Amino acid sequence: MDTMIFCKMEKVIKFILPALLLIVLSSCGTAKLKRLQNCSYSYSGINNVTLSGKPLDAYSKDFKPGTMGASIFTKLMFAKEAPMSFNVMVKVTNNGKKVAALDKMEWSALYDDKELLNGIYDQHFEVQPGKTETMTIPVNFDLKEKISGPNGVTFKNFGMAYLLSGTVKKLSIRVKPYVGGVKLPTSIEIKPF
Repeated sequence: MDTMIFCKMEKVIKFILPALLLIVLSSCGTAKLKRLQNCSYSYSGINNVTLSGKPLDAYSKDFKPGTMGASIFTKLMFAKEAPMSFNVMVKVTNNGKKVAALDKMEWSALYDDKELLNGIYDQHFEVQPGKTETMTIPVNFDLKEKISGPNGVTFKNFGMAYLLSGTVKKLSIRVKPYVGGVKLPTSIEIKPF
């Protein structure tokens, strides 16, 4: 009889312990996510821009006044693909009294409230209290595919606005951080310009 009770208790403990551990970890993740919401975020620029494997600076000789880089666009029209990559730099300032950290983050770049790009930042990132750190988000996509895709017009409008003025006021970045498998329920919005 005692062995039977012990076996039942053991089964109950095996079921309850993982559930309790999951609840504790989830509440810790929620507290850490709230710290991320209290941070300040600011766009800090982009770097390491490459198009079809070349640094964008290598194409600058093709840009002549009035041509808007027509030779680059002509080359892209006849290429099968045009892989583009760059890093988006975001400054994160921790205004709290405890470390703010994330394990992973979903991000999307929107222009005029239409999604241009999205991805996952799959690296641990943390900011000490009262400090500012720069998060480097790698972005990779096929430019030709994006221009001819469902949001191609939006993508072209974004590109032209940026080429003409060097800034784009209708651009925003939305991020949803994860801590310990728990995702922030609302997005954090970063206005680049």
